[in-house]
Amino acid sequence: MNNNYIEFDGRVYAIDMDKFMKFVSVLPANEKDVDTTITQVYGKEQYSEYHEDGDQSTPFDLMTKEVTESKSNNNDVFNNLRYDFARSFLNILISPTYNADGSVNQQETEDDLLFGQKLAFNTLLYSGILIDITNIVE
Repeated sequence: MNNNYIEFDGRVYAIDMDKFMKFVSVLPANEKDVDTTITQVYGKEQYSEYHEDGDQSTPFDLMTKEVTESKSNNNDVFNNLRYDFARSFLNILISPTYNADGSVNQQETEDDLLFGQKLAFNTLLYSGILIDITNIVE
């Protein structure tokens, strides 16, 4: 095996950067821009008028106000959250763990992985960010 690759449990894995970028930047179906328009109607009081018969009346006109609100959850904040999520999982896999004596814990099989590492590995593998390149390397 070439020293440029890391073998785990008899398989060789790599990070697919295209899938990583797609995961970070592609718009999921439930994220969309929403435009809402609300029309509010008010009674506008005019100045009082005196009629010839001495009756005082206060006529009303209607006044409308239109409020347009745009809500967007398709923004950089959500892309940054997805990036941090994927990056954190990659850090969990790449960062070494240490034994009580300070030596690096050699994790050679799936049974050697901690729960968080298994979760990160399976999530990245399922999403396509982590790909099996065993057949390509050999």
